[in-house]
Amino acid sequence: MPTTEDHAKAYGQIIARAWSDPDFAAKLKSDPAAALAEAGIDVPEGAKITSYFATENEIVVLVPPKPSEELTDEALEAMAGGGCAGTLGSNGIGCFGTIGTNGCL
Repeated sequence: MPTTEDHAKAYGQIIARAWSDPDFAAKLKSDPAAALAEAGIDVPEGAKITSYFATENEIVVLVPPKPSEELTDEALEAMAGGGCAGTLGSNGIGCFGTIGTNGCL
């Protein structure tokens, strides 16, 4: 299973590619699942993928779905420190958006 560091690295690579490759950026906007698959990211079947390109002076706050299970003190501490916990990091790439039904991109 990929680690949080693996997810963060993949997320960084996707951002770098979107910034440097206009065709990939266009695909990420129009068909994010296909763009992620092209980048080697496994996307669970049926997952809703949304890509969003923020503007220069925009801050985006993404609130992921609330985990269905009670979080431990360790999980809450990890989240407060910028990590993923519970279902939030189970399928995603960092805690920046969504990949899969409960993951982050």
